[in-house]
Amino acid sequence: GIEVDALGGAPGIYSARYGATDHERIHRLLKELGDSLYRGASFRSAMVLADPSGNTVLEAEGICRGQVLRARQGQGHGYEPIFWVREASCTYGEMGEHLKSRLGSRSKAARQLAPGLRQLLLGQGDSRLRE
Repeated sequence: GIEVDALGGAPGIYSARYGATDHERIHRLLKELGDSLYRGASFRSAMVLADPSGNTVLEAEGICRGQVLRARQGQGHGYEPIFWVREASCTYGEMGEHLKSRLGSRSKAARQLAPGLRQLLLGQGDSRLRE
């Protein structure tokens, strides 16, 4: 989800529940942020691989830093049109797939998880996954 520094990390894990529609979620976030000059934020993604018993075997977290704009810019779903990524010089919603695969929080988490997955697939990892 999106974590806004000036809102103490909100909406965080409640990003999808911040309103009934994308429009309502963005409106609520911008209203709560108001005229604050401190608009730093992050998209944060977590990935977890569990064994059949539900025990965590691998976990990773990816973070994409940016800032919240005062109004929508470009397309995208969720908070993407108001989340400016300085490294890309555009909003998350305007980023092409090549940039999202390099800078996006999900891609960063997946790359972090990859070495452990590789070990598991080559049979060098946790035997609980093969049971």
